[in-house]
Amino acid sequence: MASEEPPIGPSLTQQSLGAHLHGRRLDGLGETYYLPRAVSAIIHDFYAPLLIGRNPLDIENHWNNLFSAVSFFGSMGAEMRAISAIDIALWDLAGKHSGQPIYNLLGGRNRDRVPSIILVWAMVITQTTRLGWKAAPENWRRICFAKASRP
Repeated sequence: MASEEPPIGPSLTQQSLGAHLHGRRLDGLGETYYLPRAVSAIIHDFYAPLLIGRNPLDIENHWNNLFSAVSFFGSMGAEMRAISAIDIALWDLAGKHSGQPIYNLLGGRNRDRVPSIILVWAMVITQTTRLGWKAAPENWRRICFAKASRP
C-alpha cells in the first residue's frame, strides 16, 4: 500500500549540532554532539541520498538502512552520531505530523515525574560552581566531582 505521507524534502542540513530534515510542511530537529562537521559531512554526502524522496514516517526502516550501510565501520563514531541525529529528527517530524508528543508515539507516558539531577564537574570549586550548585531547585539531586588537590 503506497503511503500518502510527504517525502523527505530536497535539502538535508545540519546547523550547529542539530540536523534538520526539511519536509514539505514540517521540520524535524535532531541533535548530536562532538565533531559536528564530520557528522554533517556524513549526513550530506552519504545519508541524504538514502533518505531524500522517501517517507519520513518509515523511521525504523530508515534506521536499519542507514545502520546497514555503515555497520562495517562498527557501531561507534561519527556515522552513529549522524544516525542518531537523523533518528531524532524523524521522530520530531512524526510527532509534528501526528500532532502528538513523541512519548505517545514511543508507547506512551509511564511516569508522572522524572527525577532531575545537577552534575558539577570542576577542576577547582569556584564561585561560579557554587552559584550553579545553589541555582538548582531543592528537590534536585546534586552530585559534584572535583579534582582533589594535593597537600
